[in-house]
Amino acid sequence: MADIHLETLRKLRDVLVEQRRTAANEAARLIRSDPQAGFEKIAAVLDFQSQIEGLDRVILDERDMADNTTQVGEMFGSD
Repeated sequence: MADIHLETLRKLRDVLVEQRRTAANEAARLIRSDPQAGFEKIAAVLDFQSQIEGLDRVILDERDMADNTTQVGEMFGSD
């Protein structure tokens, strides 16, 4: 079950990375012709980055919990 959950979190991360890339490309395209819109896209890039970093922490936490559950199960002879 933990593997399915981790895979879901990784897919969410991939979506956010793609959205960050799209926003970055749009920011680069807009920055000279419409600086305000460009800066808004830059803010979106930073927001996506923050969300990605948060998901990275969640993924690590989930992985640690899965590892700890496995270790405890091994200690007590359960699978």
